[in-house]
Amino acid sequence: MPTPRPRARVIAAAGRRPIASFYSPKEYQEWQKEAAAALKGVPAFPIDGPCTVSIVCEVAKPKTTKLAAPKPDVDNYAKGVLDAITKDGRFWSDDSQVVGLWVSKTWTEGAPGIHVAISKEL
Repeated sequence: MPTPRPRARVIAAAGRRPIASFYSPKEYQEWQKEAAAALKGVPAFPIDGPCTVSIVCEVAKPKTTKLAAPKPDVDNYAKGVLDAITKDGRFWSDDSQVVGLWVSKTWTEGAPGIHVAISKEL
């Protein structure tokens, strides 16, 4: 799932200045849980230094579309995947270790999915 923009809500208490509270949409929170569960089945190989990541996102093609490729921007797909891997904590300590990133998105007639390859930089 592409990473959506954070949502904001205003919390106003009587006699106090209103404050903004930011949160992720429920659908994205559910996707993060699914991604975490999927990662648990992947053997971990901790990387201490720089690495490169390749991500291929296969998106279910709607019955009718005039689009050549799925929406939204490809970087929104990458952000969610990198955040899920970072949150898992078994592959790297922070996605700032990623020094090279290749991302693609494509329609699929079959089951949608995300394919990720991580390589340690030498």
